[in-house]
Amino acid sequence: DVEALRTQPPLPASACLGTPLVTPSTSNSNHEHCPSPSPSSGTVSPSPSMSPLTPRSHMSSRISSPGNQPQTKAADTAAAAAEAEREEAARAAAEAARLETMAAARREADRAAAGAEREEAARREVARAAAEAARVEKVAAGRRAAARAA
Repeated sequence: DVEALRTQPPLPASACLGTPLVTPSTSNSNHEHCPSPSPSSGTVSPSPSMSPLTPRSHMSSRISSPGNQPQTKAADTAAAAAEAEREEAARAAAEAARLETMAAARREADRAAAGAEREEAARREVARAAAEAARVEKVAAGRRAAARAA
């Protein structure tokens, strides 16, 4: 529809994405899809063979067509598998962090228990030493009393 093409605003020169612009002097069949400069205004206008809604040859290769559906399906399957792997890795990392936290808590409890056992052993040692001192004092007091009586 030529009239629709005339009512559209001019395309920027970058619309051809790096392909050289076609001028009347350099026109050849390899660049028919590129816009050509308008002789009157110097702006770029689309070529008559291009419909306003027709994708350029520079469009992504993932165009929905029956020939590309197996590739799209494979890509979607690969993306889903990659996402599942990322989720599994995140779950594994969370589980590892949970186990490390539990292990650290267990080590701290063991240290506390060992400290409590050491304190209890020290109390028993002090009590034993006090009992031994009391026994020795009692024996000494008995000997002093026997010496005074004699």
